[in-house]
Amino acid sequence: KSRTINGYLVALLIVAQFAGKDRDWSWLRALVNRFDAEAREQSGPSYKLPPIGQLFQLAVKYMETCSNKPPHLPLDIHVRFRDGLMIAILCARALRRRNLTMIEIGRHLAETSEGYRLVFTAPEIKTGQLYDAALPKAVVPYMRTYLATHRPVLLQGTESQALWISSAGHPLTANGIRERVRIMTNRLLGYALTPHAFRRAGATTIAIDHPDLLHATSALLHHSGPDTAQRYYNLANSTAASRRYQTALY
Repeated sequence: KSRTINGYLVALLIVAQFAGKDRDWSWLRALVNRFDAEAREQSGPSYKLPPIGQLFQLAVKYMETCSNKPPHLPLDIHVRFRDGLMIAILCARALRRRNLTMIEIGRHLAETSEGYRLVFTAPEIKTGQLYDAALPKAVVPYMRTYLATHRPVLLQGTESQALWISSAGHPLTANGIRERVRIMTNRLLGYALTPHAFRRAGATTIAIDHPDLLHATSALLHHSGPDTAQRYYNLANSTAASRRYQTALY
């Protein structure tokens, strides 16, 4: 299938551009674009992957304007802001759905003098290695607003350390998160994406549009272990590369 072939070609492009930085890989990028276009035609709108920076900006704009539209239900504005923030974080950090769902304030979301960090222990991460990454500065004011204004209203008097709270006052489940992401991306783009699509979108954006930021791919997707790390990336300076990635896209 074109979608599978395109996935392999994206990985190959990442390797090629890293191993042969001085060579012209435009022909391989053209091949990636060709199979990407075929995959979109075969798979329909659900496969469309916009540039991740574009989607990030749409999410930010949505948070800024979500109160302009009259709410149908009393909690609508707070739900809209929460969903916009969720999309922005997926764009910035490309978390797996399991980790996005489990975020607890004070445990996984840590406030620092510069903003916030996301921290997951090794057993909580699929790759079995500690995850520790700062949220981009562009996300910080929206996280503060959500924590101070919208989340308390969503809690409706209940208590929870979970970051994502449903309109019923309970922590959102993994299935609930997936559904909210699909609803939100359909609202922003006209078609629905799953949380995992953000990981493909981030890697593809780097491979095609920002080949100078290849180190950031591992930082963004938190890939590790001998197979992935040695075949695709050099993990050295991944934190700095991640910052460069965020600066370039946001």
